[in-house]
Amino acid sequence: MAITRKEKRIRVSLRTRTVAVVSIALPLVLLGWICLVKIMQEGIKKQVQEDFTFTLMLEKDATDASINLLTSKLKKQPAIKDVRYISPSEAAEEVGKELNENPVEVLGYNPFYPSIELNLHARYANRDSLPKVDSLIRTLGGVSNFEFRGDVLDEVDAVIEKLSLVLYIGIVLMLVIAIIQMSNTTHLLIYARRFLIRSMTLLGAPYRQICKPILQTTVLNGLWGGILADVLVAGSLWLAASYMSDAVLRYAPTPYLIGIAILLPLLGILLSLITGLLATRRYIRMDGSRIILG
Repeated sequence: MAITRKEKRIRVSLRTRTVAVVSIALPLVLLGWICLVKIMQEGIKKQVQEDFTFTLMLEKDATDASINLLTSKLKKQPAIKDVRYISPSEAAEEVGKELNENPVEVLGYNPFYPSIELNLHARYANRDSLPKVDSLIRTLGGVSNFEFRGDVLDEVDAVIEKLSLVLYIGIVLMLVIAIIQMSNTTHLLIYARRFLIRSMTLLGAPYRQICKPILQTTVLNGLWGGILADVLVAGSLWLAASYMSDAVLRYAPTPYLIGIAILLPLLGILLSLITGLLATRRYIRMDGSRIILG
């Protein structure tokens, strides 16, 4: 059965639109994943900061009552996430397991002081806030020393800052690639209609009437490209969580995932609208001698 001209035109239009939607979706997928990695990096940073252990060395003759009072005061401090008391016997036992030798039997006495291990909330576990936390803890009394490794925190912050810089550069590059890809795709779609645009211009059609159907097509392409990008990002995220580790989802909170799911279609619509408007204006203003070449 022969294919009519109308059916052929529909097939070509459908194929062209499919290519356009896929071309828009691919850079948005890469952009979405870079945003996801940035979000996960922030979650990992928070986890690392809250896993840091800070040790309070107590006085040797501290009584159980004073230790319980100090522990209760520490738990009420907004900077402190977790408090764990370690008695001298527990400290000796932990060291004995590491050395495979009982230090109390070797030395004939227990050399360890009672101590308290702290975990801080992420916003306080940084070099700038630690001196303030130290001053606060010393005002509580009963603490002989507050130990923390500021150099280790500095190293962790430096690594995270470098990773953040790389991710920010990646986001900018993917955004530029998305703009270029959408611009080329939209330009090709409008290029096929350049003679129609020229004819409507010569007939005195209003600018809005010329642009409206073309921009509707480009905006729909951007919307479907963003939705396709959402599907691809969600599918790849599910595969990563299923076959690699569920930590992928643990470090990517649901509100941020919803934000990315909304952002990609909006970005697809916005960029398609802008590139479509620019390309249409170009052909409206182009003189007849140049429009054949595009």
